[in-house]
Amino acid sequence: MPHDPVIDIRHFTVRLGPGLALKDASWQVLPGQHWVLAGPNGAGKTTLLRLARGEVHPAQGEFFGHRGLRRWNFGQGPTQSALDARAAVALVTPDDHDALTRDDRSMTVERFVVTGLHDTLYLFREPGAAELARAREALAGLGAGELAGRDVLSLSRGQGRLAVLARALARGPRVLLLDEAAQGLDDAARAMLGRALERLAADGTQIVMATHRLDEARAVATHAAVLKDGRIARQGPAADVLAGAARIFAAGPALAPPRVDGGPRQAPPEHFVELRGVDVVRQGRTALAGVDWTLRPGEHWALLGSNGAGKSTLVALCQGALRPTRGRASWFGLPGPVNVWDIRRRMGLVSPELQAAHRYDTTATDVVLSGYFSSIGLYARPDAGQVERAEALVDLVGLEGMQRRGVRTLSYGQLRRLLIARALAPGPELLLLDEACSGLDPEARARFLEVVQGLAGAGVTLVFATHDPAEIPPAVGLCLRLEAGRVAARGPRELVLAQRGALP
Repeated sequence: MPHDPVIDIRHFTVRLGPGLALKDASWQVLPGQHWVLAGPNGAGKTTLLRLARGEVHPAQGEFFGHRGLRRWNFGQGPTQSALDARAAVALVTPDDHDALTRDDRSMTVERFVVTGLHDTLYLFREPGAAELARAREALAGLGAGELAGRDVLSLSRGQGRLAVLARALARGPRVLLLDEAAQGLDDAARAMLGRALERLAADGTQIVMATHRLDEARAVATHAAVLKDGRIARQGPAADVLAGAARIFAAGPALAPPRVDGGPRQAPPEHFVELRGVDVVRQGRTALAGVDWTLRPGEHWALLGSNGAGKSTLVALCQGALRPTRGRASWFGLPGPVNVWDIRRRMGLVSPELQAAHRYDTTATDVVLSGYFSSIGLYARPDAGQVERAEALVDLVGLEGMQRRGVRTLSYGQLRRLLIARALAPGPELLLLDEACSGLDPEARARFLEVVQGLAGAGVTLVFATHDPAEIPPAVGLCLRLEAGRVAARGPRELVLAQRGALP
């Protein structure tokens, strides 16, 4: 029948770890409809998308007495086969690019996009000319055609997100499911993605977007659903549901910053990081070129620039995770070569790459405790005071009662909150924040920025890399703007932002 649902989910409950990610969820996507899914971190949006593609399965009926019904109809009649669904439905999540980072899998971008034609992450035969042409066409449609011959491991975070999107689009899916698809993209790439989605919708591809930035979906969405605590709290025409958008993310109370008590403090150095004529070459490409910059205690910097400009490379250099290919770098005023662990103990880091590295399941408290040792995983015994502080920080970032939860059962945004707590645990002198707000719902973002502002007042120096000037805390008074790996502008925040018309 022409009006049979394309996706039909009735009374589905999904278990994830010790709890329920979805509770008695019922949802239909009819032909011609385009949906936006809204709700706070951990509400169940990603699980609903994975359910719609057949990637997760129902919990047994001890909670609601039945398994629920899930079926699809792509024009050939109803089916309950998850394999049929995966052939017609593409899903893009933040974890897709993380998988490349974790596996350290080298291939050209166009070959990576071709894997999407076969719904695999590997190529089991050489792609044909027609397949490579489809890959290049998908990249060009996102304004990323120049990436085709690049190695995926050389891409910036935003460039990697475009490659993942192109991989999904190359298949020409009947339904496209997007989980925070614009996360990590600069303004130009976001605009290109928006135009691409409008074209897809006009050509008949149905789109479902889970996003915390509802303005990204308004041009396409005909319908909306709000999720909260694993339940679909409201659904219907987008104009009606999104009219109450301000109530979807209720503002939490203002938070006091955690104590900055990481132990006896050394005398402040003359500088935390000093770079002189620094070049960094990664995967055969120059990521930074001729950079001169000094980061001094109490000087709070914002790092701005488009995808691939070099922001994340500069953050990694500050952390000591990279060393200059040419030029000179020094940390904390220490002469000569330095032990990377000596400098990492004095700083905290939040970055997408750090999140991707957390591939093994461990408890939320242990992740926070690992911040004391700058490790991925906990390999040393913390003392009682460290455990108490770590558990308090889990509550501080809005994960109350989740201290014993396995991190692989958390949503992307919840894990990002946990990494923020990890960075704060040792009471760092320097806090490096690389797109730290990505994946956070508006309430969590506001709470986090309150904490960051308070930490600056307590003497912690900040480096804040972001695509969104509106996220920069008031305490950050200096800006460094990068273009193609070079310093394009530096100086007072208002002056640098005004030069690019970016003053929030």
